[in-house]
Amino acid sequence: MNKLKPCPFCGATAEVHKHYPPFGGRVRVTVRCTICRCNSGEWGRTDKAIEAWNRRVSDESEMLHDMRPC
Repeated sequence: MNKLKPCPFCGATAEVHKHYPPFGGRVRVTVRCTICRCNSGEWGRTDKAIEAWNRRVSDESEMLHDMRPC
């Protein structure tokens, strides 16, 4: 598994969370900060959620759009 970068907002560690629908369906994966709870959005695969989380952009307005605080 790819290593998770620290949170781009508060610098805390992040964790992978898998959401299992109660009546079947596709598992959704998100990476979430353990402190401020910003997240990568939901993805169908763990590697895609990690890739979204680890991506850093130079334009702050784009970063705020991509990462969603809870």
